Amino acid sequence: MAAEAGLTKGGLQYHFTSKDELLEAVEHETWRRLDDAALRALGKEFDESTPDERLEALIRSSAAGEVRTADLHLALNTSVSGRLSDLRNTFMDRWTGRDLRPLTAWQWTALVASDGLWLHDALDGAHTSEHREESVQIMLEMIRK
Repeated sequence: MAAEAGLTKGGLQYHFTSKDELLEAVEHETWRRLDDAALRALGKEFDESTPDERLEALIRSSAAGEVRTADLHLALNTSVSGRLSDLRNTFMDRWTGRDLRPLTAWQWTALVASDGLWLHDALDGAHTSEHREESVQIMLEMIRK
């Protein structure tokens, strides 16, 4: 993790007084980076977009993003209740609109497929760019149903 942040282990220990403080900084930075990526994929102001446009941007940004070790650790630890789960739920509510209206079964399935593609990238990433783009297009068609 230190190398990904551009710091040495000693540098990390200097900046953060505890492991909890370091973990919290990593969590917030990860969600901020994912939010920024989704905003770029959205291509307009967040408040000027619909929940479906936000969901599409989330899927596009997830499929195009680089998976970092910290992201994988964070994703695997969000299943527990508490702060990590709350941060993920806030992010997902913002980008899926699930707090504004129920997702359709197609939309929910597209999100699951998007998470699966992201996890596949984190584990080995063995796929062609043609298959990736075709898979993303299928997910986008699913959210429009």
